[in-house]
Amino acid sequence: MTLAENLKALRTEKGLSQEEVAGALFLSRQSVSKWENGQAEPGVENLKALARLYGVSLDRLLLAEGEPPAPAEPGTGSNSPVEAPAMKWRAERAYLIWTSVLMLWYAAETVFTMAFFGPGNGSAGIPLSAIAMVLGIWVRYPAMWVVDVCLFGLNLLTNVMSLSAGRVAAAAGLAVNGVCLWMLIRPAMRKRFGMKR
Repeated sequence: MTLAENLKALRTEKGLSQEEVAGALFLSRQSVSKWENGQAEPGVENLKALARLYGVSLDRLLLAEGEPPAPAEPGTGSNSPVEAPAMKWRAERAYLIWTSVLMLWYAAETVFTMAFFGPGNGSAGIPLSAIAMVLGIWVRYPAMWVVDVCLFGLNLLTNVMSLSAGRVAAAAGLAVNGVCLWMLIRPAMRKRFGMKR
């Protein structure tokens, strides 16, 4: 089996498309296609990344012609997800960015409320959703994901009720909380918190 055939076989064994492999390695789909058609060979760093992505050793990835495929290592079957470091970093970066955006939003909302309604008339407390997002930077368990999603769901419901009561400022809160909720339910973020599905 050639390197090209082996790359294609491992990709299909993992149930990944060429686009998904290219996205995980920050490359074009054409590069992956050329590797699998034998028109080009991946460099050393790409070979290491492919081995991590497919959950195999470099020896297994660089299988010499004529050798039968080695049995899969324990824990690298199709039921155990193998995530490339680049994908983990993207989810981590997105979470940190949205936590920062949320904190800035709450700070601006507090300043606006105090400026227009006075120090005693507005709420200047820190919302639970902001505290949960900050805790989520370190706590990466499924339960923390559920807490975050529930709190943002409640925030959305509160914003919808405020909007229907005529508070125009609730539209901005609706947008911010909606985007945060959307970000949390994306597959990469679910994996970050260890969710199975």
